[in-house]
Amino acid sequence: MAVARALAEHRRTRVVGLVTSGLPYDEAAAEVGYANRSGAHKAFNRALADRERQAGQQTWRADV
Repeated sequence: MAVARALAEHRRTRVVGLVTSGLPYDEAAAEVGYANRSGAHKAFNRALADRERQAGQQTWRADV
């Protein structure tokens, strides 16, 4: 199970890198192995949400 999570996180990180470098979602999906652009788009959004949540937790810890 931990391997599957690590692979999913790696794929999300890779999609973020590809999309932010200018690759369209459908091409990023094909590169990383998602079935279609929707999978890449969801992965991109989830990666950003994860990063925002982590940043918020770090801020909260600094305040405590």
